[in-house]
Amino acid sequence: MTIPNSQQQYQLVRREKGFNLQLREGAPIRRPGSREALVRIQASSLNRRDLSIRDGSYPIANRDTLVPLSDGAGEVVAVGPETTRFQIGDRVAATFFQSWLAGHPTARTGASALGGALDGMLAQSLAALALGGHIALVGGLSGYGSEIAVAGLIGRNAGITGISVGSRAEFEALNAFLTEHAIRPVIDRVFPFEQADEAYAWMATGNHFGRIVIRL
Repeated sequence: MTIPNSQQQYQLVRREKGFNLQLREGAPIRRPGSREALVRIQASSLNRRDLSIRDGSYPIANRDTLVPLSDGAGEVVAVGPETTRFQIGDRVAATFFQSWLAGHPTARTGASALGGALDGMLAQSLAALALGGHIALVGGLSGYGSEIAVAGLIGRNAGITGISVGSRAEFEALNAFLTEHAIRPVIDRVFPFEQADEAYAWMATGNHFGRIVIRL
């Protein structure tokens, strides 16, 4: 296929508090470099984190503009030199941390994320925690500024682990499991590209059940 030189692209543009979502026409398309692949994204889905980034409550690098959303799937349309893992026509999905391939995260893992940090639900979880129990913090549905109830943790001899998505190897294992057992994700609503702002608004209501998808 012929690859165009430009594309439509949504950007978050910084304001006094948080960001505005704006559609940019004529955003350049970079050709893939060494060991890179160019993917035509066909659908992307929202996470609660995306709302927090937009309203300024999520800690991110000091940027005036950024392209939102970390979850997306599409088709490889071009590959660069020395690219061996993928070929044109492959159907692929993005991994959250670009440099976390396997094993434990490193100091540079966070800087390669397409999103951000964890916290928020601990106050709701401790009351139901068994002695010697463990809390896994996944996401920040109630925010990122909660206080840790240290006395409650000590009294229950409990532990906490913050889970910030996972490595590429874990993502591939997850997809292999879904394929093996014919598990399909639950889709709440699909919005066209032109209604990205409406997709954000629907996520903010909290009335959805399943993924909110934007079709590109």
